Amino acid sequence: IVDVLKLWLVGDPEMKIPPMQYLHSSYVTFLKSGTGYLSKLRCVMKVVKHIGTKLDCWHEDQVWSMEKISNLWRAVSDDIEDRVKFTHATRMSGCISWQSVYNRMHEKGIIKEVNDEEKADQDLSEEVNADQEKGADQGVNARSGADASTWV
Repeated sequence: IVDVLKLWLVGDPEMKIPPMQYLHSSYVTFLKSGTGYLSKLRCVMKVVKHIGTKLDCWHEDQVWSMEKISNLWRAVSDDIEDRVKFTHATRMSGCISWQSVYNRMHEKGIIKEVNDEEKADQDLSEEVNADQEKGADQGVNARSGADASTWV
């Protein structure tokens, strides 16, 4: 999985392969089940990113290196291992196929849980933004009313 994390975050500059996180499903239609694989890989990376963000080892503006990617996996693998029950030696070496990680995450409901949490966070954020806009509109209306009365 560490190799897949590298391909997802950095790609392979020597082989001129861009980071996989930027691939659109239309780029993999020539592969048998390519779009399905990419979709599942996105799910795994979404969980890794979610856990990494919670543990403060994922930063959007970070320049990724193999050392940072290995540190990320070491940090998030503890949380993932507790829930999917990989052996400690396999997990720490990163010698787990990303498909096995996906299958276990799916079986244990981790992917759904992360999607639900992100949806709840998004809904809350939209609600806060709506409240802020409503408050700003009320402030403008209150000021407009006061200004209008002084014009008469």
